[in-house]
Amino acid sequence: MNILGINGSIGWDGNISTALPEFGEMWVHGSGATLVMDGVLKNAINEERFSRIKYDGHYPKLSIQNILRSNNLTSDDIDVVCYVGNSCSINLPLREVGYIRNKLESYFPNCKVEYISHHLAHASATYYTSGYDSANIFSFDGAGDHVWDGKRHRVPHCRIL
Repeated sequence: MNILGINGSIGWDGNISTALPEFGEMWVHGSGATLVMDGVLKNAINEERFSRIKYDGHYPKLSIQNILRSNNLTSDDIDVVCYVGNSCSINLPLREVGYIRNKLESYFPNCKVEYISHHLAHASATYYTSGYDSANIFSFDGAGDHVWDGKRHRVPHCRIL
């Protein structure tokens, strides 16, 4: 099973701080991709290493191309795409209308799309690269997932995994 993890903007310029009245200020940083093949971590690459744009938030096209090429894979070989889907406000309406899923399925025609929380992505990266059989992991950063009430207002939250 080939699982590709992706973080980065899809359908908008994640490098430009954008303000939408309904959602507030937003941007993405540190986009990149990770490949796990049959349960083994193969690659984890930030887009800025290829684009030469510090904190690049664009869709990680160059990272994905590098990962596929270095593992002799094509986009047809990807079984699951895990997308960090709530890490930016604009992703919520794009997810709701199916835009993100449709875009990812067009890039990876044989994949199943899964969404993963921002903090779970941090915790997973820490655990699966630690070499430990068990671990306590604490993820603390300046933002993380956006949690919304029914009226699309951001609400305070704390997530314990």
